[in-house]
Amino acid sequence: MEGPSRRTSAVAYVLAVSFLAFSIGSSFSGGKVAAESSVGVAEAEKAQIDTWLKSNEKTLNRFGDPTDTMYAGSNPLFDEKSGETTDLHQYIVSKHSDKPWGAAQSASQSNERREAASKTAEEGTAASGSESPAVEEVEEAGGLGMVSMGLAVVVAAGIAGGAFFVMNNGKTVPKGSAVLLMGPSFSGKTSLFLSLKDGKVVSGATVTSMEPNEGSFRLANFDDDSASAVHVIDFPGDPGLSFRLPDFYPLAKVIVFMLDANDKKSIEREAAESMYRVLTNPQVVEQCPKIIVACNKKDLIMASKPPLLKKIFETELQKLTVTQGTAEDNVTDEDTVRESIPLVVEGENFEFEKHSPCPIEFIGCSVKAGLGMEELVGKIREELMD
Repeated sequence: MEGPSRRTSAVAYVLAVSFLAFSIGSSFSGGKVAAESSVGVAEAEKAQIDTWLKSNEKTLNRFGDPTDTMYAGSNPLFDEKSGETTDLHQYIVSKHSDKPWGAAQSASQSNERREAASKTAEEGTAASGSESPAVEEVEEAGGLGMVSMGLAVVVAAGIAGGAFFVMNNGKTVPKGSAVLLMGPSFSGKTSLFLSLKDGKVVSGATVTSMEPNEGSFRLANFDDDSASAVHVIDFPGDPGLSFRLPDFYPLAKVIVFMLDANDKKSIEREAAESMYRVLTNPQVVEQCPKIIVACNKKDLIMASKPPLLKKIFETELQKLTVTQGTAEDNVTDEDTVRESIPLVVEGENFEFEKHSPCPIEFIGCSVKAGLGMEELVGKIREELMD
C-alpha cells in the first residue's frame, strides 16, 4: 500500500500547492500593486499610463484622480510626515488596481478575436459555440477596466455638474474656493506660497518645481487664530506642464498670476500666451474667478511699473486674438468642439476692462522684500470672503 499512499500524498501536495498559488494569484490585486510599486513600473506600462492620462485629461487630473479632487496639505505624491515622494506612475498603479490603461488594448484584441470567431462560425468551420469564448475574453480582459473608466467618467461628470464638495484625505473643500498661483518660471510663485504659508522665504529654499505645491493654512503674518484656512495651489511655470493647468481651474476662487516685473520680455515669451489660455478657457469664463496680476520684484531698480506691464500684456494679447482666432476659424470639422471662447469683438483692440471675461487687477509687490504684500493678501482675502 506504500506505493498508492505515496502517490496520493504527492497528488495532494501538488493540489495544495496549486491551490495556494491560485489563491495568491486571484487575491485582490492590492498586494500585487504594492509589489509592483516597490520595484517600479515597467517602461512599457508607463507609456500606456501616459497615453491613458492624455486621452482622459478632461475627466482625470494628472494623478489619474477625478478632475476636481483636492489634496490636503500637498500633492498626493509627497508624504509630509516622512518627507518621501512617491513616483507618479507607482501612485497611479496603486490607485487603479484594475489598470484601465490596458483595458482598451485588451478589449480591442478581444474584439478582433470575437470577429474572427464569428466569421469562422458563419463559414461553418467552427463549432456552434465558438463565439462564446471570445465574448468571455472580452468580459475578462476588458470588463473590469471599462467599468472603472465608466465610474471615473460618471464621478467626474457629477462633480463638474455643480458646486459639489470634493473630499480627499479626510478633508472637504468647496469647489471654487482655492487660490491658484500661476505664471512663468522664476516669477516668484513658490516664494509667495512659502511666504503665505510660513511667513518668510528662506534664501535658497525655492527651486524650479515640476509638481504643484498645495496646502491649506492661515495666511502667515496676516491672519489671526480666528481666520479660516485657505487652500493654496502653486502650479509650476514649466510650459511643458501647461496642459495640466486646466485641471485646477474649477477649484480657483482667485488666480494670482505672478509676473517678474524686472523681466518684461517674459510677457512676450510666454506670459501673454498663458494669460490668453486662461481668459479663453470655458471653465474660467463660466466660473469667473478674480485674477490678480502680481508684478513681483518691484524693489529692483529696473523693475517695470504695473501700468506699463498691463499695456504690454494688452498689446501681446491683441496679437494672439488675431493669430489664435484665425487658427480656430480654419477648423472646418463639424464634429470639432471649440475648447476656447473668443476674447475680443471684431474690429476692437483688446483691453482688459472691456474684453476680459474675469475681473483683473495689476499690483506691484516684492515677495522677498515684503513690499506690497499687505495689499496683495488683502485682495485675496476680500475675494475669498465674497
